[in-house]
Amino acid sequence: MKYLVLLPLLLPLSGLFTAACGSSHPNPLGNGGGASTQSAGTALGSGTASGGVTSTTGGGGSGGGDTSTTGGGCKPGNSACQGFIECCSGVCSNQVCTTCSSQGQACGAAKDCCTDLVCYEGQCGKCADDGASCALAGECRSGTCNQGTCSASVKTDCDGYCAGVMANCTLEYAQYVNKASCLATCATFPLGKIGDTDGNSLGCRLYHGGAPAQAAPSTHCAHAGPTGGDMNVTDTSAGTCGEGCAAFCGVALDICVGANQQYPSKQACMTECKTFKPDMTTYTTSDTNNDDFGCRMYHLTVAAIDAPSAVTHCPHIRAASPVCTQ
Repeated sequence: MKYLVLLPLLLPLSGLFTAACGSSHPNPLGNGGGASTQSAGTALGSGTASGGVTSTTGGGGSGGGDTSTTGGGCKPGNSACQGFIECCSGVCSNQVCTTCSSQGQACGAAKDCCTDLVCYEGQCGKCADDGASCALAGECRSGTCNQGTCSASVKTDCDGYCAGVMANCTLEYAQYVNKASCLATCATFPLGKIGDTDGNSLGCRLYHGGAPAQAAPSTHCAHAGPTGGDMNVTDTSAGTCGEGCAAFCGVALDICVGANQQYPSKQACMTECKTFKPDMTTYTTSDTNNDDFGCRMYHLTVAAIDAPSAVTHCPHIRAASPVCTQ
């Protein structure tokens, strides 16, 4: 009878662990598939299975999945069992453990993975705390694996991006004249995803504008900025975070509109942008009057601040710019 008393306590605790780890197993403690089936999504600590057999570990234990058979670990698939807590899968059906995928093995859904693992991008992984080593984001409780280490969750949003790039890229490395310019320009970037290190996306700029820019602003601030690090738009190669004209036209077609429109189409913008002279140095907000790509990007980001700024600065982004002439 004492084991029945414990079950209501296990249910809310298991829910907490499931929420912390993301898309882990459902947790139907008790009957999971017929009168002779016992299952549990997440086994908690040591204890005694409801069939009366004592287990020295709780479910998946170390997260090794269906491969642990000795030393008090869980039982792999097709092993004899009397209770769900003995099985790596968390399911004892007809006194036999069902099979499950171990860490790093393929999965189609959370239920395919062994206890204490989640299914992330087709692979089972463990849920680790911040600071633990990782290979997949799905291994981390935060859902973020940054350079092999679980870290606090980060979103691909403009507030986070601008907070980083405005703090880490200042003075001679500044990419925006103020936060309003950054936020409005950022809103035009393709989203991408957390962890992007190249390509024309917010994800890429967010990465380079964070810890890399803090450590080496002379290298990474331009990558994090509006040009993506592209200095020469006349060639076919791109900057670290994308091709310069793709970035320029993405902003121009969104910011300079209506009475301030400068290009009728993306193609018209791309064609003219390819005629802009290369920058002599990596982009910063000091490029205000040179006859090059960077100067036109500068005036475009200033035009993004507000309506009066757009009236003044949108005409400055053209090939025949009245200010980018030096």
